[in-house]
Amino acid sequence: MTRPTRRHPSSRSSPSPRASRRRLAWLARIPEPWAIDLKRSLFGWAVAELLLAIAVVAVALARETKIAAFRAIVVAVTFAGAIGMLEATAALHLLHWKLVLEHVFGEDANMAWDYDPDPALGWKRRPNDKWTSPSISDIEGGYSMRAQRRLALTFTYDGYGYRNPRTVPRADVVLIGDSYIEGANAEEIYVTLVREKLVSTLEHAAYVGCELMKAEIAMKKNLPYVQDDPLP
Repeated sequence: MTRPTRRHPSSRSSPSPRASRRRLAWLARIPEPWAIDLKRSLFGWAVAELLLAIAVVAVALARETKIAAFRAIVVAVTFAGAIGMLEATAALHLLHWKLVLEHVFGEDANMAWDYDPDPALGWKRRPNDKWTSPSISDIEGGYSMRAQRRLALTFTYDGYGYRNPRTVPRADVVLIGDSYIEGANAEEIYVTLVREKLVSTLEHAAYVGCELMKAEIAMKKNLPYVQDDPLP
């Protein structure tokens, strides 16, 4: 009578591609920043596993396995070299590939529709422009999350390109800015944002509060402040 053999812990097989796909599908249902970041990193590994599986199948089915293996190695080395060159140019801040790809695929066309070139500012709003956009926070847009509020906002610009419902030839007080608010400290600004309902989601409110406190600490300690970057 033979005894069943026990598998040594070190001989356990690695997760199958099907299990990886199930994990990606599970993460895709979680609308949280940590899950989105993890899904993006796992997606890159899943693409690499898929390419490796295709190469193995192609070599196994080829009549001349040595020639097929050599071709697969050449393609892999060329692909890795190209990716390395792209990553190096991005790491050295020579090119911003996101902007390049948006221009190639025409995703930056809205800049030409909504703005006019300006020699001093770079861009300025077109006079008498009016457009409607869904209400989406910075976190929702940056992480490709679904908007939590089903609300459309209408923006109207006057003859000078300012956000006024009508053109005012003369005004006693002019306020010019881009989503700015003043306060004595980070807490006062944050309370005003929440009280006036200027933040759309709790995630956005938490993000704004963190950045405000970080900016206040940088000012008090004379440190450089860059949004989304940790303090030195």
